[in-house]
Amino acid sequence: MSINIKSKNRYFKGIRTNVRTVSEMVIYDIDLVKHDLLLHLHTPKGSRVMFPKFGTTIYEKLFEPFSQSILNQIKEEVEFVFSQEPRVKVLNLDVGILNNNTGIFVEVNCEFLPFKTIDTIYTEFINNSRILQIEEQ
Repeated sequence: MSINIKSKNRYFKGIRTNVRTVSEMVIYDIDLVKHDLLLHLHTPKGSRVMFPKFGTTIYEKLFEPFSQSILNQIKEEVEFVFSQEPRVKVLNLDVGILNNNTGIFVEVNCEFLPFKTIDTIYTEFINNSRILQIEEQ
């Protein structure tokens, strides 16, 4: 969900580099907070120079057999990432297995504090090798 603020009063301004045009680079407020959280979740831990603790080990866990223990570990990592973000308050967090065991999903219902807005952040982590195994069967 994108927020359209016509007011010049914006709380946060940032950029993203994974876009095709320069006009799409600048993002504001809730979109920026979501972008930052998703970037943190999808960055493999230890892959950022000078920030070895930034990121998660979720992609590594996709190669393990899915169990409640693995889902709990992923949930703890997601909770930690969100606890480090002062611009959000987690209301509900759900981690589960995607159809056909191809990966996991993370769904976080949260309040964006400066805006007093409630929204959901949803993302998937897919293990492509699991998809190939299913297709071969």
